[in-house]
Amino acid sequence: MSAQDGSHRRVTPAEHDDGTAHILHVDMDAFFASVELLDHPELRDRPVIVAHDAPRSVVTTANYRARRFGVRSAMPVAMAKRMCPGAALLPPRHGLYRAASARVMHILAEFSPLVEQVSVDEAWIDVSGAHGLFGSSGAIAERIRERLRAELGLIASVGVAPVKFAAKLASGMCKPDGLLIVNRSELQGFLDALPVGALSGVGEHTRDRLSRYGVSTVRQVRELRYPRLVRMVGEAMARMLSERARGRQTDGVTPVRAERSIGREVTLPEDLSDSREILATLSALVEGPSRTLRAQKLLARTVTLKLRDADFQTISRSHALSVPTDTTQVLVEAARDLFIGCGWDRPTRLVGVRFTGLVSAEDAPARDVLWGEEDRWRAADVASDEITQRFGTESMVRATALRASRRRSR
Repeated sequence: MSAQDGSHRRVTPAEHDDGTAHILHVDMDAFFASVELLDHPELRDRPVIVAHDAPRSVVTTANYRARRFGVRSAMPVAMAKRMCPGAALLPPRHGLYRAASARVMHILAEFSPLVEQVSVDEAWIDVSGAHGLFGSSGAIAERIRERLRAELGLIASVGVAPVKFAAKLASGMCKPDGLLIVNRSELQGFLDALPVGALSGVGEHTRDRLSRYGVSTVRQVRELRYPRLVRMVGEAMARMLSERARGRQTDGVTPVRAERSIGREVTLPEDLSDSREILATLSALVEGPSRTLRAQKLLARTVTLKLRDADFQTISRSHALSVPTDTTQVLVEAARDLFIGCGWDRPTRLVGVRFTGLVSAEDAPARDVLWGEEDRWRAADVASDEITQRFGTESMVRATALRASRRRSR
């Protein structure tokens, strides 16, 4: 969730485009909350927080009315409720957001084949080859925003610039529901005024290190002699900072972006010490991500387990599968083996599982065994997917996950 609350919004008209900017960054405004409001129109004039209402839950996102009270993502729900006592609290429904995201991306693809999806609610588009069909970059940005509003009932902010990172900066500045165009002749002035921490890739450590040398703005970075910048932050970071401070970026919009990982984690409502309870929670966590793998026709090569104890000490353990899979039972067993193998015996606050090394199911090598144990489990997955798609994700629960399900009900 962007920290932008709309209080410092900057916008330009579509006519501001002079033909030198061709990369758009489309960023949906308060996406999860906006999707929820399609089902809850009676809440449109109220602050809305998307989060589970549990003592240890954190905010997933919030609409702009709630953000004006200081509500932010990852904030404890209890704190958010104190800051914004009149807010409506809605539990997240990630399947609904993925479906809405697919519709958004479908609309974007109608304007250009060069669409690089960054996350569920944002994407870059290179429209340099679409001007003959749809007009200027600014006109295309406005048409996209109009279609998203008219067809999906969703609001987007769009930044337009000659390079990707500047387009993303611009979309953040024009939120909510805005358009900001940065032409080539304006790019350097646009960047110079920014704090150095606004540049992607600049974390807290680099920002603090530069600050110790009295460097806080992009302009100051640009004016530094390169050898001195290298002494401050090292060769790799200096090279990136020097290029970005001058508005340079070599990578363009990549239309195919492979999913890097799929997973889920949960902060438990109370610390768990019973390994059977933890295993049940782990089994329940695998369900959603494995269903996502099958929906996206992906297979996972590696399973990673994450555990955090009551003192916030965190460990992770990974296991590479001999054959990539999307079968829930195989993934559950791999996660279970990781848990048993790590010898974990502490009160547990957080449990997570993540699948990485994703490959297309179509590109995977054929298996030697035509009808083995995994095929039977996979047939069960197919039946389960059909039922949950029709009746919702809570319509079926694995027996091994029932213990976690009952605890959530209590």
